[in-house]
Order: sequence, then C-alpha cells, then structure tokens
Amino acid sequence: AIIYDSMTLTSPDQPEYEMKVSGADTADGASLEKPLMEESVSTLGLKHAFAKSHGRRRTTSWQDLPQKMRGITMRELDDFVEAHREWITGKLWRCSACGLSTGSQTGPCFECNGTEGKLQMKNLYEVCKHLIKPICEEEKVSYVEYLAQRRCQEEGESKGVAVNTFVSHWWGEEFANFHAALSRYSENRCEAAISNPTIWIFVVTWVVASVILAAMWCIVSPPPTVSYSPSKSPQAIQILWNTWKEDYKRLSAMSIISDMVAFAVASFVYWRSRRILQRRRSQEWSFWICAFANNQFAIDHAIGSNDNLSTSSFATALEADTLMEVAVIVDDDVVVYRRIWCAFELFYARVVLPSKKDISPRVVLINKGGLISDGDAPRTTVRKLEEAMRSVKTAEAKASSESDLRAIMEEMRREEATPEMLDELLRLISQGGVGAVKLRRKGLELMFLFSLSVLLCTLGVTEFVLFRRSLYFNVGWIFLPVSFLMVGLMHRSCQRMLAKFGLCAQRTPVFYVLRQRSMQVALLVNSPILIAVICSLPDEA
Repeated sequence: AIIYDSMTLTSPDQPEYEMKVSGADTADGASLEKPLMEESVSTLGLKHAFAKSHGRRRTTSWQDLPQKMRGITMRELDDFVEAHREWITGKLWRCSACGLSTGSQTGPCFECNGTEGKLQMKNLYEVCKHLIKPICEEEKVSYVEYLAQRRCQEEGESKGVAVNTFVSHWWGEEFANFHAALSRYSENRCEAAISNPTIWIFVVTWVVASVILAAMWCIVSPPPTVSYSPSKSPQAIQILWNTWKEDYKRLSAMSIISDMVAFAVASFVYWRSRRILQRRRSQEWSFWICAFANNQFAIDHAIGSNDNLSTSSFATALEADTLMEVAVIVDDDVVVYRRIWCAFELFYARVVLPSKKDISPRVVLINKGGLISDGDAPRTTVRKLEEAMRSVKTAEAKASSESDLRAIMEEMRREEATPEMLDELLRLISQGGVGAVKLRRKGLELMFLFSLSVLLCTLGVTEFVLFRRSLYFNVGWIFLPVSFLMVGLMHRSCQRMLAKFGLCAQRTPVFYVLRQRSMQVALLVNSPILIAVICSLPDEA
C-alpha cells in the first residue's frame, strides 16, 4: 500500500523552508537501482492527473523520465529567460548578511535588520519560487517533466533529452549571469565541430589581407632608383649601407607592419565567424540543472534513499552514459567553493565514479566571461580564482540543511576521503583553469612571434641572395641566426605547453595551427609580403 502524509522538506542547496506536499513514503523508492531509459514519457500525459491530486512515487517519476534523460536544451533555457527577461534582470536590494532581498531597491533587511547590501538581479532561489514552481504547480512535476509533457502533446511521443553536461553551481548567483555562462559554454563546446573550418578561415583571411597590403605598397609607394657600379669594390660597403638605408630598411619595416595588420584583420574575422557558427549549433546542447530536473514539489525524490547519496538524483545524473562534462559555474565571489553540495558533486565526479563505475567525466570551470578551463576568461576571474584556491576549506563549507551536510560528510567517510583531500582536488581543478587562461593568452603571442620569426628568416635569405657580393657585411647574417633562434624557441615553447596542459592546449586553435600547420601557415601568410619586397627593390640591386 502507498502511504501518503505531509512532511517538511529541505531542498539541496536552498534556504530552509517548510512546504506541505502530498508524497509517497520515501522508502518506496529505496529499491530503485537504475532508471529505465527506453520507456517513453508519452505515458506522462496519461498519468499526470493522478500526480496532480495525489503526487507520484519516486520510482514512478524516475521510470517515466529517468535522470539521464532530464536534460534541458540551450534553446529551451533561452526561451525561458526571454519570456521573463524583464523580471529576471530587474535589480533589487539584497542583504549581504543573510542573502535575502527586501523586494525594493533600498535596505535595511526585514529579516536580520542588516544595513549592508547591494543591488542585484534575481537569483535561482527567486527564479525557482516565482517562476519554476508556479509554472509546474498544476501537474506537480519538475520543469523538465513539464517540457516533456508539452513535447508529448505536440509530437505524440518523446523520450526526453539526453544529458550532455552536468551543471554544478551556487543558487545565490544572479540567474542572468548563470544563463550567460551556459550560453557561452555551449558555444565553446560546439567549437570542436567547426574548429577546422574556422582555422582555415583565419589562414585564408590572413593571406588575402597580406596580398592586399602588398599590392598597396607597389601602388602607393613605388621604389626609388639607386645608381651605382658594383665593380668598384672600395665603395661596396657604402653602396650596401645606402641601399639598406633608403630601400630595404623601409621595406622591411613596412613588411613587419603589414604582417601585424593582416594578423589583426584575420583574428577579427576568425572570431566573428566562430561566433556565428557556434551560435547555430549550440542551441541543442543539453544540461542537467537541479532546479529544472528535480521536482520542486517533492524534493525528497532528489535525495538518496536512507541518506545514501549514491542513489540521489545528482549521482544518478552523473552516471548518464551520454554525459560528457561537469561544468562548475564560478560566480563573481567564488562562493561555489564554499558550498558543500558543489564540493560533493566534484568529489563524486572525480573520485567515486572513476573508482566504482569506471566513468571519468571531465570537470571544467566556467563563468559568464567564458570557459576558464580552456583559457577563455577575463583577468578578474583569474585573480579571484587564485585567491579562492589559497583559502578553500571544505571542512568549513556550508549547506542549507544540516542533514545534507551530515549525509555528505558520512558519504566521504565511507569513501575514506577527508576534507583535506577534497581541498586538494579543488585546488588541482582550479590550477588547471588558471593555467589554461595564461596559456590562451600566450597562444596569440606565440602565433604572431612565429610568423614574425619566419618573416625575418625569409628577409634574411632574400637579402643574402640579393647582396651576396658583400658577403662579409651582409645584414642577412644578423637576420638569419636570430630568426632561426626564434623559430626554435617557438617550437620548444609549444611543445612544453602541449606537454604541460595536455588536452587544454590541444583544444586551443592557435596551438593546433602551431603544432600541425605552422610552416604552411607561415609561408602562406608571408609569401605575398616577400614578393612585394623583392619587386620593390631597385632593379640595379
């Protein structure tokens, strides 16, 4: 028999609150081992009348729509935000002490009488209370189940959306920033499918810009004529100096400037083309987000049976066979490192799953500015992340519920893990993100220096051939060793970074070019400029 009663529920990582719901005895779901993936959620349309009046058991809910199929696409998340953007982005005064909003743009706090606070947009606590729950109240289901029911009505049958990325985050972050971080992440993750096209767009644009600039030289600045007799050897040094001073020095300077301008133009076109292509593909990327995947009217469904967190919705979603990554959203104040649920999700993904399930999802750090773990992040985020690394202490992490905190600590003890081990794990993840940011910045510098070094090398060879009569005083003897040294240093630097940062460096387009196509790119880019230099030299030379 199913026993229904009223109970007080506490949501993971939400403020403690009381809520009267009708729900099945939680012990009923204790035998659930693995959600059924093949059953269609078309049956939800037939069962939701029972759910509205009585509430569903955990087993029934998870069989109708398994956690691994409770993804919400970027398109659906965009639609949700756009429908309520004005309310979501509206700023209200929020108390710094308790985190509650006064509902106006001024303090003090009605709850704790705090006077320190700041204007902020709505966070996920408020979005859940004022948007998600009212939308789902009639069916008493999660928002993802609500979407599945609508798809069922429109398309006739649906199996839900397979999860691509598990999102670990703090509910107190402004929801608009949360949405921006996921939007930027989905675009970056779709870059893999378009990396080759955009790289060659970068190369072709660089070559075209070089050709145009080289043609402009020949039209705008025709070469002067220098008359001299090369048979007069006593004057050879003076002739070489005058030729260099009047022509080659000018042409060399112009070639370097043109190389810089062409590189800047190609970088801009590459960035714009990548953004356009990414946007088109990123709309179908899916996320598991607790606020949307868990039933907010039956939070006990999300918690593991008998406080066994390995059967919780969080752990079950992390075991999805379609899961690619765990994305940790780093908020502006890096509070995510001080929330015990966020720490547990990282611990479960990096420690428990590899040892017990042979699953190793990659953990990446993201924020509204970009994908930190791949080096796409602003300097302010890097500084805050470095500060958080030095002060992180999981033993002092907080949870909205003491029972959640005890359950997580007990789970860690069962896995023979200590808070210090988790601290070290968090530091390693953060260090990878900080290192990636520094790597990305060095990437463009290395790309330009590599092209410049090849240009100098070719200029040196050209001058050596043109002025071979003055072999011992040839300026090419300076260019050649310097340029060869620069090429060697560039190659060595790339190899060290690839070895140090591994996948992160391999995913950075600049390092892909340097590793796979460096000489081809350098020759393509510099050939038009060198041809213009040779054509612009005096005929007598």
